[in-house]
Amino acid sequence: MYKLASGNLKQSSALTTLRKPVRTDTKDLAETIRYMIETFTPEDKDETDSAGHKLFRATIKVPITMDNDIPFATNEIREAMEGTDKTKAWREDGITSDILHCAFSLLPKSTMALYSGCLRTACFPRRWKTAIIIPIIKPGKETSSDVAKYCPISLISTLAKVLEKVLMNKIMHYMHSHN
Repeated sequence: MYKLASGNLKQSSALTTLRKPVRTDTKDLAETIRYMIETFTPEDKDETDSAGHKLFRATIKVPITMDNDIPFATNEIREAMEGTDKTKAWREDGITSDILHCAFSLLPKSTMALYSGCLRTACFPRRWKTAIIIPIIKPGKETSSDVAKYCPISLISTLAKVLEKVLMNKIMHYMHSHN
């Protein structure tokens, strides 16, 4: 997947016109890309919420904290960083995995404060939520004209990957220790 997304795989896959739900086809490359973006990243509007979504939206307005929240340990952050590939792509922030490893070895307290601050304030920085979306054609769907033939792969920043990993580890630990 990564080789295809990064352009290292020698396979040509040109974007084609796609069939829209109203049984019309996209007319050109620009319309095809617009349609893909609308499909892969739908707008999040309060007006279109279902009753369940409204309840969920109201629930998350107050950050969820628990009395037994434990700040991230140094080894948790280190292990999450070690799990990132130093050769993989970086985002517009310019922070590669290598740079983050160096920063952590030189400034471990500052790096820990950054990630622990995210946990303490229940904040996943908005800037880290941006992604580059690479549409990959699903096997066996090459001739389809439906947008569902694509699997959108999101490339996120290294900083976000590490936060995602440590949060998932905390969630999984909590779930397993509390059934």
